[in-house]
Amino acid sequence: NKFTAILVITVAGLLIWAARMVLEKRAVFTRTPLDVPLLVFVAVVFVASAASIDNFISIIGHPQNLWPSFFPILTLVLFYFMAVSNLKSKKHIKAILWVLIASTMAASVVALSSYFAAYLPFEFAEIRSFNTVGVINRLALLQALIIPISATLSIFTRSKTERPFAIGATLVMAFSLILINFWPVYVALLAAGLLVAS
Repeated sequence: NKFTAILVITVAGLLIWAARMVLEKRAVFTRTPLDVPLLVFVAVVFVASAASIDNFISIIGHPQNLWPSFFPILTLVLFYFMAVSNLKSKKHIKAILWVLIASTMAASVVALSSYFAAYLPFEFAEIRSFNTVGVINRLALLQALIIPISATLSIFTRSKTERPFAIGATLVMAFSLILINFWPVYVALLAAGLLVAS
């Protein structure tokens, strides 16, 4: 369901973006430092998928488990290019960052409540590792990417309302990350922190 939502949003966004470029008679594309690495990554995944033993499953994915096949990865990369090329101001970028921080904090709160056996009132949620992202290690990876952003905002924002929220979100995500204790995310956290600091 999550991938279906991302796919629908990506296809709709690409169609709207293409229609706007046709109507305006000009191509709009924002260059970022991640463009070349993402394109190389997609090309490598495609070659590996096409050369695999079962290339159909490697490219399209299994109906019960799409990841990590080529099609979902391509969808995420297209979503990235569509999104960054349509962010027109610092206000838009800041809004996206706050949505990422708030949604990751909400997922962390759900994970923390499940960890301490305060389950959501659904039968499928009554496990200690339940969270809204899915696999608990993926939540940890998301937290490792978002914590440096929220920590940076908590230090540098001038808004008296934004700072307490950013500090609280950082602490909640960090506490959840420590409880998950998946060691590869500490490497990701360090890399994300260095990227934000540079």
